[in-house]
Amino acid sequence: MSKKSKPQPLDFPEIFYLLAAEGWVELGNPAEANAELEKIPRKFRSHPDVLNIKWAIHAKEENWNRCLKIATTLVKTARRRSRSWLQYSIALYRLHRTEKAYDNLVQVVNKFPDDWIMRYELACFCAQLGKLEEAWNWLDQACQVGVAKAVKRMAVTDPDLEPLWVQPASKK
Repeated sequence: MSKKSKPQPLDFPEIFYLLAAEGWVELGNPAEANAELEKIPRKFRSHPDVLNIKWAIHAKEENWNRCLKIATTLVKTARRRSRSWLQYSIALYRLHRTEKAYDNLVQVVNKFPDDWIMRYELACFCAQLGKLEEAWNWLDQACQVGVAKAVKRMAVTDPDLEPLWVQPASKK
């Protein structure tokens, strides 16, 4: 698959294996998810949808080095998908490379104006880096782009945003 060509959607039966794998990931069973992906012919295993599930499997197992390798491929082959950039940055963050995770997302966030999760993750990275005012700004943007109530509900229990819990946003 070239960097410029858009991947074709998966078809029957591969899409069913992919959906089954996704279900197993959501149920917390990465071994069964992997077994479903093994049923997909090799020629489709580098498809971005397959790689996304593979990334999720390794994330469940907290194998962040493997996640980073998969996400590196995704940002090269599926760079128009915000999820590729998010997965790359999350893997970096989990590998304690928070500044690089932040730098990666901040360079592409404006290409995805409807992606509230990207803004939310930037808030998390900023909070962990001690950039609290910027973290509040990203969190505010996430609320504006996403469903504010849901974003706020998530933020008040997210340990990555804990530095914000004791540092209220300054008034502008």
